[in-house]
Amino acid sequence: MIIGEKVILREFQERDLERMHQWVNNEEITKNLSFAIFPRTLNDSMSYLKKQLDRESNSYVNFVISEKNDPEHKYIGSIGLKDIDYIHRKGELNIALGYIENMSKGYGTDAVKLILEYGFNRLGLNKIYLRFIKFNEGARKAYEKAGLKYICEFKEDIYYKGNYYSQVYMEVLRTEYFNEY
Repeated sequence: MIIGEKVILREFQERDLERMHQWVNNEEITKNLSFAIFPRTLNDSMSYLKKQLDRESNSYVNFVISEKNDPEHKYIGSIGLKDIDYIHRKGELNIALGYIENMSKGYGTDAVKLILEYGFNRLGLNKIYLRFIKFNEGARKAYEKAGLKYICEFKEDIYYKGNYYSQVYMEVLRTEYFNEY
């Protein structure tokens, strides 16, 4: 368990399936996620959870986000690092808060700070980067608060509901992060 100011990052558990499956099919949430544009079946959600429980690869780490003050530590989202490259010491951050009522409370910023510290301190990474759909301004604010910096924009990179949207890339280097925090 990794404990922050507002959230806890913990391992996935079988009991997370129902809450995961609920939000992955909520269009208000998935509209901000480039990987979750289409509805997911219960089998899709079970396969994803099984992958998290088995964790057969060192190329990613993923945690459940739960509220620190929740005694049950219920699933409210997930955060992790994927495509971890141990030779070049970098990885891509991914995060999804799964319930609208948990947005704009600082949970995302806290979770991002925790995963950055984990990536830099525990995994020895030098750079952590991410990408998000440009219209997701809430994400941009959370990432900037956590120390990530704008790098570039890939124009019309995501196709969603008949329109193309740009993807924004941000990153933070180990030295930048620890000089700032």
